[in-house]
Formats: sequence, C-alpha cells, structure tokens
Amino acid sequence: MFKFVRNDGEEVRAVFRYLYETVPANPYKEKSRPHSRPVTTTCVLLGDKDRVISEGEAHLHPKDNPCYFQGRKYALRRALANGDIPTDERTRAWDAFLDMQNVKH
Repeated sequence: MFKFVRNDGEEVRAVFRYLYETVPANPYKEKSRPHSRPVTTTCVLLGDKDRVISEGEAHLHPKDNPCYFQGRKYALRRALANGDIPTDERTRAWDAFLDMQNVKH
C-alpha cells in the first residue's frame, strides 16, 4: 500500500490484493510439495472515506513465474488508465509506488 495526494488535496491510497491458486506437487520430483502462487493482482485506488476511484487487474500467464513487483506494476498501470486521473497525479502515484518498492528512479 502507498499514498499520494491529488491536486484537490484528497489523499489517495493504493491497495493491492491477490488471488492465489494451489499448485499440486510434481509427481516426478522427489521433494516436491503443493504450494500456492498469485495468479491475479488487483490494484484499488481509494479516496476519502474509502471511496473507490479506480481499479486495475493483472493476470499471470500459466507458463510464467509469479513476480509481485511485475503484478503490482501492471495492475497500477491499468488502475491509473481506468480512472480519470491527470498526468501530474499519475506521476506522483508512480513516484510513490517506486519509493514503496525501493526502486531507483
């Protein structure tokens, strides 16, 4: 979760949610165990009083390895594209997201 401020002073929170699937154990590997992996990442942009501003989802391809950073990035991109958010506010959102991830930008 991270926060940024809109032009009108409203504080927006970005919340990420995950849908997991259980992967069965591989019968051909000796020490294989069942495990879960995220298959859908959802980014919800919440305004004052938890009002939903926008949502975006990213889905994992069955042949890909899960990566939380990539899932969050694509879900945030879609959430910002789905909402009526000006460019300068999107820039603030991306800066806050990259600060949350400790990525140099």
